[in-house]
Amino acid sequence: MAPQLSAQTETEETLLENQEDQADADELLEQLQAFRRHPIDLNRASLRTLQSLPLLSPVLARDIIQERIRGGPFRSWSDFRRRMNLDRDLWMHLRPYFVVSLKRSREEERVKLRWRHQKHSPNPSGYETGAYPGSPWKGYQRISLAPTHSLRGGLLLEKDPGETRWNDHLVGYVETTSIPGSTRLLVGDYRVEAGQGLVLWGPYGLSKGADPVAPLKKRSRGVLGYTASDENSYLRGGGALQIETWAFHLTLLASRTSLDATINPDESVKTFSTSGFHRTDSETQQSNCTDETLYGGRIGTGGPWGSVGVTGWSSRYAKEVKKTDPTRYRFDFQGNRNHVLGLDYDFFFGRFNFCGELARSKSRGWAFIGSTIMETQKFSVVFSYRRYDPDYQNPHGQGFGTGGTQNEEGCYFGLSGKIPPKTRLSLYYDLFRKPWRTYSIPVPTRGDDLFVQLIQKCSSSLSITLRARFRRGEHLNQGTTPGGRKIDVLQDRIHRLFRFDCTYHPLSRLRLKSRIETATVRYPRTEGEITTPSHEETGLLLYQDVSYHPTPRLRLSARWITFDTPSYDSRIYAFENDLPGVLSISPLYGNGSRWYILIRWKVLRCLQFTAKFSATYHDGVTTWGTGHDQIQGDTDRQFGIQLDLGL
Repeated sequence: MAPQLSAQTETEETLLENQEDQADADELLEQLQAFRRHPIDLNRASLRTLQSLPLLSPVLARDIIQERIRGGPFRSWSDFRRRMNLDRDLWMHLRPYFVVSLKRSREEERVKLRWRHQKHSPNPSGYETGAYPGSPWKGYQRISLAPTHSLRGGLLLEKDPGETRWNDHLVGYVETTSIPGSTRLLVGDYRVEAGQGLVLWGPYGLSKGADPVAPLKKRSRGVLGYTASDENSYLRGGGALQIETWAFHLTLLASRTSLDATINPDESVKTFSTSGFHRTDSETQQSNCTDETLYGGRIGTGGPWGSVGVTGWSSRYAKEVKKTDPTRYRFDFQGNRNHVLGLDYDFFFGRFNFCGELARSKSRGWAFIGSTIMETQKFSVVFSYRRYDPDYQNPHGQGFGTGGTQNEEGCYFGLSGKIPPKTRLSLYYDLFRKPWRTYSIPVPTRGDDLFVQLIQKCSSSLSITLRARFRRGEHLNQGTTPGGRKIDVLQDRIHRLFRFDCTYHPLSRLRLKSRIETATVRYPRTEGEITTPSHEETGLLLYQDVSYHPTPRLRLSARWITFDTPSYDSRIYAFENDLPGVLSISPLYGNGSRWYILIRWKVLRCLQFTAKFSATYHDGVTTWGTGHDQIQGDTDRQFGIQLDLGL
C-alpha cells in the first residue's frame, strides 16, 4: 500500500503551533501523520488505542467502546455519526484519523523507507573557518520493517549539519509478540509512556494551545520502539518485556544509555549536554562521557471503569554528578544514584473523567497532577491542579506545565465547545508560580496565561478566526534606587497577542488563507523605593497562503510573509507546512519577509516525493546570526527533499 499524500492539516496546526520545542513537536507530528496513513479502526480499537489520539476526548473514547458493545459494530461513517450524535465539525475533525470497517483492514506496508536531505544557503561562517568540519547537509534515513504480524523493527541514521559522521545519531529496535501468551519483547532503543508522565514519558508532550482540553491528559501508549530524531529522551542498550493477562499488565525495563556531558577536573559530571550537536571540537569532547544504567517497571490493571497503575525506576550514573554553584543548583540532582516511584489513576464516572499521578524521587521531592474532564453534548471542560516540588528530580518525566516537572505549582481551567449556530469557542486560563528560584532569576516568580479564540463558520467555504492571548510573568530588569544605584529587580512582562485569520475555499481543490497578527510586549513602570523604566514594543506579521491540488497525486502549497518586530522579545511564531514528519514553527523577528513553496507528488503507488524551497530576507543587515552560525548577507535560503517508499 502506498503512502498517502499527507500534509500538515489545520487540525494538526491547531495542536502543534504553540510547540516551541522542535524535537517534541516533530515526534507528535509523526504520530498524527502515522494515524492518517493507517487510520484507527473504530470497530476494533481498544479504549487505550482510541485515547492514544490526542484529538479524541477521553469521554468520547469511552462512549465509542460502550456504544459498540451496546449496538454492535458501526456499519458506516453515517451510522457512526448518528449513533454517537456528533456534529458535523467534530465529525470532519476526526474522520482523517479513523476508518469504519466491517472486515479486517488491509495490511500496512511491510517495508517503509524515508530519505531526507536539507540544507541552508549560504553556509554559516563555521564552515569557512573550519569549526564545522562536516558537510552542511542535514541527513536523515529511516527504515521500518514489519515482515510478519508478530515481528517488527526500525532503524534511524541521522546527522546534523556540520557533523562528520553520517550515522552520528543511530537508533533502532526489534520487537516480537510471538512469545507464548500475551507477551511482548522489545530489544534495542525504546521510550516509555506511563501514567501522566511524572515518572516515565517519551520525547513529546502537548503544550497549551488552541485546543484547551487535549494537552491536560497524557495518552500513554506503554513501551514503544524508538526511531526519532531527539538524541536525549530515550532508553537504549537493553530491552523491555510486557506481559498482559485478564487481571493485570506488567512491564519490565532495563537499559544502559550513553550521555553527553561536561566533565569537571575531578572527572565528575558538571552538566549534561542535550543539544545533540557533535560538530566542533568542544561538542565532540562532550560526546558519550558517561553512562546511565536503569532498571524499572510498571504494574497496573484496568477495565471499562478506567485504570490504575504503579510505575518506578532506579538508575546509576557511571560518573558522579557534582554541581559547582550550590545556590543556583541547590535542588538539582547530585550524586550517582536516583530513583522515582509513582501511582497513577484514570477513572470514568458518567460524563466525567478523573486522571492524575503522584510521584516521589530519591531526594524526597514530590510531584502531583490531578485533572477532571467533563464533557457534554456542546462543551468540554477541564480543571487541573499541579504541584512539582523544587527538589523533585526526574530526568525521565514530562508532566504538564510551563517548564519541566520541577519547581512549579499551578491551576488550569479550559473550555472548548460550540456556540449556536456556527461559532466554536476555545478558552483557557493558567495561573502558576515558581516557589524557588530558576536558573536565570534568583527569586520565586509567578505568572498567568489567558487564551480566547472564536472560529466563525460563515459558510461551507469561508471561516474566520479571532484569537487573543495575554501572558504575564516576572523578569529581571535594572532598577534605580533613590541614591542612583543600579540594582536588579523583578518587573512584570506583559505579552499580548491578537490574530485574525480568514480561510476561503473558492474551489474544492483550492484553499486560500490570510492572517494578520500582532504581538505587544510591555514592561510597566514601577515606582517606590526602586524605580524601573517602562518599555513597550509591538510586532506585526501578515501572510497569504495558497494550497492547490491540480490532481489527486499532486499538491502545491505556497506562502508569502512580511514581518516587522522591533526585537526578538516581540517575535511572532508562524506554523508552516513542511516535509512529512518535519514540523516548522519559525520565530520571525526584525524587519523582513519570507516565502516558501512546497511540492508533494505521488510518483507511484508506493513512492512519494516532497520538496520545499524557502527564503527569509532581513532588511537593513549585512550579516545574520551569531558565532559559527553567522551568515553573510541578508538572505537565508533553505532547500529540502524527501522520498517515502512503502512496500
